[in-house]
Amino acid sequence: AWKELAQSVRAGSATIGKKCEDLKDSQAPQSAPDKLAQFETMATTGLGILQQIRPAFDRFYRALSDKQKKAIDNAISHRGKRHWK
Repeated sequence: AWKELAQSVRAGSATIGKKCEDLKDSQAPQSAPDKLAQFETMATTGLGILQQIRPAFDRFYRALSDKQKKAIDNAISHRGKRHWK
């Protein structure tokens, strides 16, 4: 399960890296609609990556012990992190 998750994350990283390179090589958007369109492209790409990673993460999570699951749950819920006022 770990190998599958790691492979999914690496594939997602490659996808977002390629998209960033494509944007870097293109002309920067000048108008608000063009900037919003670029943001939409990146958000859509990110969602697609998340949708590819999620099944692998779910299988990985199910394979963990209760103690390991709790550690991940705590990390994701930001417990123990300092909140700035």
